[in-house]
Amino acid sequence: MALEFSVTQSRTGDTIVVAVGGEVDMLTAPVVEKAAAAAVLEPDAVRVVVDMTSVSFLDSTGLGALVRVRELAESNRTDLVLRDLSPEILRLFELVGLRTVFDIEPRG
Repeated sequence: MALEFSVTQSRTGDTIVVAVGGEVDMLTAPVVEKAAAAAVLEPDAVRVVVDMTSVSFLDSTGLGALVRVRELAESNRTDLVLRDLSPEILRLFELVGLRTVFDIEPRG
């Protein structure tokens, strides 16, 4: 059973957490990209964490969205972190050569 898709945002000081849940695919990736990009563009945001604890699936469209957000964060001098990727999604990042491109941290 797939989790219902969701994107929520919370803030602690200069860190914004964008929590994503469910499947990130061609239908939902634009929503994730828009939310994460908006967080990156917040004037006083120093760090944006995309919490993927509840992401059950990520396809190439989702990967592309995250790459675009990373490029935006880099040009905006905002730290972008991906948190708590499942072993399957982490493996996907490794297969396509993105594991070392992103700052990926375990949940904590």
